[in-house]
Amino acid sequence: IENMKIKQLVSLLFFMTFCTLNTEIDAQIDSTWLRAEMYTVPISAENNLGTANLSWQVIGSESCVVTVDKGTGETDFAQGGATCSAVAEFIEKGVIHFFRLYKTDGTNRILVDSIRISGTDPLTNSSIGMNVFPLFIQYLGISQDNNDYTNEAHRRISKAMAKKSIISAAEIGTKYLRFMVSGFYSPTLNVLQNDPDFFWNTMNELMAEIKANSMKIIPSFGWNLFQFPDYFDETTTDFIADSNSKSYLMFKQFITDFVTKYRDENIVLFYEIGNEYNLYADLKIQNHPFTGKENLGRFTTVQLSGFQKRTANYIRSLDPEGMVTSGNGIPRYSSYHLMQQPQFSPEGPDFTHDSVSEFKEYLNILEEGMDIISVHLYNHEPDGNQRFGINDKNSADVLNYMKSAADEMGKLLFIGEFGDYEPMIQQNKTVPFTQNVLNKIVELDIPFSAPWVWDFYQFKTYEFTPFQIEQGFTDLIIEKYKQANVDLGNEPVIVANPDTVKPLVVLTYPKGDTCFTSPTQLVHAVASDNSGKIAKVEFYVNGKLVHSDTEPPYQFKLNTDGLKIENTDISTAAYDLSGNIANSKLKKYLYKIDRKH
Repeated sequence: IENMKIKQLVSLLFFMTFCTLNTEIDAQIDSTWLRAEMYTVPISAENNLGTANLSWQVIGSESCVVTVDKGTGETDFAQGGATCSAVAEFIEKGVIHFFRLYKTDGTNRILVDSIRISGTDPLTNSSIGMNVFPLFIQYLGISQDNNDYTNEAHRRISKAMAKKSIISAAEIGTKYLRFMVSGFYSPTLNVLQNDPDFFWNTMNELMAEIKANSMKIIPSFGWNLFQFPDYFDETTTDFIADSNSKSYLMFKQFITDFVTKYRDENIVLFYEIGNEYNLYADLKIQNHPFTGKENLGRFTTVQLSGFQKRTANYIRSLDPEGMVTSGNGIPRYSSYHLMQQPQFSPEGPDFTHDSVSEFKEYLNILEEGMDIISVHLYNHEPDGNQRFGINDKNSADVLNYMKSAADEMGKLLFIGEFGDYEPMIQQNKTVPFTQNVLNKIVELDIPFSAPWVWDFYQFKTYEFTPFQIEQGFTDLIIEKYKQANVDLGNEPVIVANPDTVKPLVVLTYPKGDTCFTSPTQLVHAVASDNSGKIAKVEFYVNGKLVHSDTEPPYQFKLNTDGLKIENTDISTAAYDLSGNIANSKLKKYLYKIDRKH
């Protein structure tokens, strides 16, 4: 395409099993696949959006034909032998094209598969999302040191905190959220197995809230590599290498249920298989990282790549228009060499650092079946950003190599996590590495990225983490985040004048299901506002103002002499700079956000 800048390259790779009533032909064909690459460019004066390159191979067949149907009937597009290819002249704007691949036996045509391509850019501007990985388990109530989803007092608070996170993320211009949808470990799978109606009804509530705030999701199906195999007392080898293992079959069923429920809801940006599985590949993990027991599971990069391809192909069979990413982290310094000589090989590991070309070759093998390459980037050792001669701890230049690798592979790039490490954002609010990553994302026009991590209260409803991003704590980097999204071509966040939108506030502790601690009780709230600034948060006990904060953390210690939780009213009021007020009140088993949206 002369004199045109290619904006995006989307590669869709479909694998499928061919079934037909014609047993003679069926016996000849073991598997078939069709590969399509669609290039989209800015709309030209001729109303042309771009071109589509199609190539295909039918194993065990002597002939094939591709037709195109623009809604007026099929027309032969190209034909050839076992391997053939052609280039479509135009993909017209506003028209849906069905490219169908047939296997022919000389007389009859038998449909193998089809690809739907519409004359619209599959992506809008590049944009930066946000990691909010515990969203779903907060909705379930299995979060922050609570595994009992029937604990209504905890669940109402954790759910309210999650809703606040969704709304406040939308208010800073976030386009999509990345989070785990199968939970982290066995308690979530217990709910899925024992109370599926509650599980999926809760998921529906979460999806409705995200849609109400005009965002999309990147659902991560198996965040914790050990979650599904541990559930059946299997190893990671069983899960990764055996498609008939109990753990993989359960994983596959969960994917089936999720994709079929939400594929038509226009909420999924793309699907993610797992989280950083590649960091376990080719290594001999002596002890299970969660149980401490001897870890007998191990797998190679080639096995992991096969697992990812198999899973991605299954996802695409359920949602042919869906794109898939692996969720992998940045490859280790020695990933290519370890792939050739794993730690568990008779010769022992080869920890030689990879060259740039070896790094790219490893990515090509690891991410072979993916539409979108996933890497996570932190500035810590080992295996951080300092490689290929880059010695600056705060440099983001390694992204140059990642972007060029993705471009050479004809795939999109997703920086699924990034952030400063030692010191983290709560120790150094300027987070120079994160700022450099944001600048590099804009410079390279990286399609997808998400910093780590938004509103993350991991262990307690009143304890923030040292690396979390939250209004009031990390305002500098939030402004940098908003500006980076604007620099990528997205609309700026505008606060109406006059501002009539209430703040968000949740009284997160105590929960209302236990007695007061003695002699003092911590009282804690979280609060934010669409303007980016909370003026103050007030705390009331039995209607009397007892404490006020102008900066987070919003908390105080209540003298509990003579007080019982069942007859003590604790409430909080949050004020923004425009004088709008929101309230949150502690009652046993009663929590809600005072906000309409």
